[in-house]
Amino acid sequence: MENIFRKRYGFILPACIFSITLCFSRCDKVDAPLLYQYPPADTVWYNESSEDFPNPERGFYTYSETSADDYTPLDVNELKQQRELQQASDGNYKIYSTLTFRYF
Repeated sequence: MENIFRKRYGFILPACIFSITLCFSRCDKVDAPLLYQYPPADTVWYNESSEDFPNPERGFYTYSETSADDYTPLDVNELKQQRELQQASDGNYKIYSTLTFRYF
């Protein structure tokens, strides 16, 4: 009975030992993972200025309102005019309006 077992399954133990040996013998061949390196930064210097300039991220907006019953499309020339330096409503200063708030 023991000989039959060895004949049928005797190759499993040597195959496992061979596979494990092969696996561990190749561990030194694996490259170490690359560590993330930040790209070199360019230094940007800005000169101080008191100049007013349009800022679309944090700028002033112009209010506009329309409804579905009485829809009025935006006028291209009016939008271009709003981007020019203009007197702020209820203020004693001038602004560049870079955004339009459209209420429906």
